[in-house]
Amino acid sequence: MTEIFDTVQASIGEKISNLVFAIVTCIAGIGYAIWFGPSFALVCVAYLPILIGVIAIFGRRVQSATLEKLSVIKQLGGVAEETLTAIKVVSGFGREERELKKFTR
Repeated sequence: MTEIFDTVQASIGEKISNLVFAIVTCIAGIGYAIWFGPSFALVCVAYLPILIGVIAIFGRRVQSATLEKLSVIKQLGGVAEETLTAIKVVSGFGREERELKKFTR
């Protein structure tokens, strides 16, 4: 149980550290750009909300498409499981005569 907890904790810790790294890198990049080219950097920063909006829209679309695909995969898994169960039943009925002879002995 502790192994699972350690794995989850390590995974969450890695994601948080990556998020902090990305935020700090973004802020440092904007600061660097403003220091060396303020007019161009401010124009780029002005478009930042539009870029974030586009990323959010595409992120939602990707998430919904992923959920749809997972649903289809789940349904196909159920169909495959039913088919395999049906094959087992049919093969069991195919051996009926042999089982009857065995039972009669």
